[in-house]
Amino acid sequence: MPFDVGCFRCDQTIGKGVRFNAVKKAVGRYLSTTVWGFEMKLACCGTFVEIRTNPQRSDFDLVTGVKKRLGGANACTDRGGANAPTDSFGHQTHDSGQITVELQTREERDLLVGNGMARLERTFAAGGGG
Repeated sequence: MPFDVGCFRCDQTIGKGVRFNAVKKAVGRYLSTTVWGFEMKLACCGTFVEIRTNPQRSDFDLVTGVKKRLGGANACTDRGGANAPTDSFGHQTHDSGQITVELQTREERDLLVGNGMARLERTFAAGGGG
């Protein structure tokens, strides 16, 4: 698989890089590029899956059998709020059990890379300091 996906039938996660014996078919064209379809059967429950190349977006489209998972089964990305509950690692959690990962702006990343003291203060604020 080109990325993490979840099975529609049994909700099993199939990780990025898992190899399948797939049937490859030319299913269309985008400008002068062939659009390929790959049909395969999942080992977890026997669901048939089809994914297709998408040359317009340089990506893959999930046609049947699976849905895309970002960051694993229980992760979502969000800016979150200051009053959101956190777990023991300082990550914000939701009532549904999902973990919110804080996204940084380019300015915040540049500040942390360029300033060692800011990086140390952030580590202590997250509870990682000794």
